[in-house]
Amino acid sequence: MKTKFLVISVLGMALAACEGNAPQPVEKADKAPAAQGADTAAPMASARFVELGVQGDGREPLLMVQGQAVTSSTGPVEAGALTGVAVEIGNFAGQSTGQVGVRVCQREECTNAAVDLAGSTDNAYLVVQFPKALNVVGGQGVEVNVARLTESTPFALWTYPSATSMTLADGTVVNRSLKVGLYYEGK
Repeated sequence: MKTKFLVISVLGMALAACEGNAPQPVEKADKAPAAQGADTAAPMASARFVELGVQGDGREPLLMVQGQAVTSSTGPVEAGALTGVAVEIGNFAGQSTGQVGVRVCQREECTNAAVDLAGSTDNAYLVVQFPKALNVVGGQGVEVNVARLTESTPFALWTYPSATSMTLADGTVVNRSLKVGLYYEGK
């Protein structure tokens, strides 16, 4: 199982290196990342941002192609109304375009939205605002599903070693997770 993930990761890194645009590490942001698009900037500015921690420095890219989806489980989250989510991506020096869908669920309750990669920032959070808030119970985890809806150029999700699990597009479960930040209603 880990071999498949490693092969996919190595393929993603090799593709990026061949193009001379390999995603590079970034420093942790001290504040919430800015939302993409004029229609999301104002509502997200009034939200409270909570970055969920990752374990270790073993960051690896996971190349996403059209039709693929991965689901990453988180550890316990705070209670509140989630208005958006941020997922760390690599966009190959700003070349990535196409639609990405993100769905967040806790138990049977879910909310989702899509965003275009055009204008996103390389090796940083891709911010998605939900049209409907998701009320989450504190002390429990959430599942974050990221799907490549349309594709015209490559993009990668950054993954990290984790005690929680991530389900890859082929159904393989690995002990890795996405780097995620949650936006809660109110400051």
